[in-house]
Amino acid sequence: MNIADYGAPFSWRNFGCEDALGRGAFPVRSLKPDGFGLYHLLGNVWEWAENCYTDHPQAMLPRSLILIEGAEECERRSVRGGGWSDPLTSLSTSNRNWEHPDFRSDTIGFRVLREM
Repeated sequence: MNIADYGAPFSWRNFGCEDALGRGAFPVRSLKPDGFGLYHLLGNVWEWAENCYTDHPQAMLPRSLILIEGAEECERRSVRGGGWSDPLTSLSTSNRNWEHPDFRSDTIGFRVLREM
């Protein structure tokens, strides 16, 4: 949380910072990359994961439910990481939740990869 922003709900919001953190997702590369060169790994948007969501650890799942061939096979799809509207304590690569595959929100996105 950016507590010094003009939009902050705290008494010290007059520190003179107006960067819009906490008001929506940021465009790609608008913040510095982490030590691995990754941008916005946590805190920008939740990321859709390929696997179906289950309440059980993945080690207990049959492979067909971990790596699926199509979204139509999942009633609930995993999302990971936490987004801009979540509290700091929720921002973790191990944080997971679920949404229906056809759900849309400005708090969920996906990461495009390119092999180098």
